[in-house]
Amino acid sequence: MVISSLLIGFFNDPSLLIAQPYQITFTGSGLSSVVSTVKVQNLTQGTTLTLNGADILELVTSIGVVEISGSSEERGLKIYPNPVAGECLIAFENPQAGRVSIDITNLAGQLVIREEAYMQQGIQTFSAGGLQQGLYTVRVKTSCKQSTDRLISLSTSTDQPYFRQGQIGSINSPHAKLFGTIQMQYNAGERLLLKGISGNYSRVVTLVPTQSQTLDFNFIGCTDGDGNHYPVVTIGAQTWMAENLNTTRHSNGWVIPNITDIATFVNLTSSARCYYNNDSISYSATYGALYNWYAVDTGYLCPVGWHVPSDAEWTVLYNQLGGELVAGGEMKSTSLWNSPNTGATNSSGFSALPGGGLYCAGASFNDFGNQGRWRTSTIYDNIDAWVIALFHDGVQIDLEKRAKKSGFSVRCLKD
Repeated sequence: MVISSLLIGFFNDPSLLIAQPYQITFTGSGLSSVVSTVKVQNLTQGTTLTLNGADILELVTSIGVVEISGSSEERGLKIYPNPVAGECLIAFENPQAGRVSIDITNLAGQLVIREEAYMQQGIQTFSAGGLQQGLYTVRVKTSCKQSTDRLISLSTSTDQPYFRQGQIGSINSPHAKLFGTIQMQYNAGERLLLKGISGNYSRVVTLVPTQSQTLDFNFIGCTDGDGNHYPVVTIGAQTWMAENLNTTRHSNGWVIPNITDIATFVNLTSSARCYYNNDSISYSATYGALYNWYAVDTGYLCPVGWHVPSDAEWTVLYNQLGGELVAGGEMKSTSLWNSPNTGATNSSGFSALPGGGLYCAGASFNDFGNQGRWRTSTIYDNIDAWVIALFHDGVQIDLEKRAKKSGFSVRCLKD
């Protein structure tokens, strides 16, 4: 059998044994101490997960049969740790008072140990031990439903298998929030992007976990003239918006005209915005708006307390990420760019997207999916201003002079 072969491999080669999982808990600071939601993306695998801020994120390595599909809520019980070298905790929620049985059977389907008793409604916990090396099935049967899960024992104990009824531990116990423990598959060295949300505030952090830890989200405000709230990310000593600007108003209340006639847009010398292909429904929520330089020049384009960065401030950013020859890879989102999206890791959490632009030269929309350009506040001459460019087929970041009358994306920097 395939499972038997896998188990033989586990026990003959200790290097294949699964490490204990990392557990990450979350706290808030700054403008809010409460974390309501955490969105997690494994940037290496491209997998995503959303959990409550009070949940524990448990990162587990999957080898063959160890990964059990479905959440703990779907399976109806939780086993921790799993694999186990000694005693493990089995926890489940009994929907209503009544008779409950817990069976552990071996790979051949033979009953190894059983506990059967009348149990009250609520969370029930049992410790199990004395299990020899092998793969087991744990089955919990209540008056309402039956739940099963797999258990791998790595123990060399010669004790007799046993159950021992336990209690949910103190608030500091790793089992205290057992049913708020959400697993995610993770391999050593992979980078996670975590977005903590608390009401109107959201903070982005990237992390390569090497141990269990508590992650703090320092919430700060970033609200534009429309009342839109933006996630923020700190890179080195700078704090940036982690999404493109998408406001229709300056922070002082002035409306930024949405100019849909291309010929008109590229001849303006006053504040204006547009959306790629004049399609705000398809593009605005993800890619934001495209602004001419005259919108920047008002000094009121960004949220209060934020500003459009100068070329020198962009230079600080890409030097923090290894320099202009490689920083683009650290800044680009791992998705939504056209292939090959060379070197994209988004290790910075900047999450740059290829929003293209409306170009004065040729008076047309171009480069969506392939390139992204962001305005700086620095002028080159009476006609051009400096912009930052990233590319789908490279990891470099370029400083370019482009027409003030063109439309490009904007990221704001905290004052």
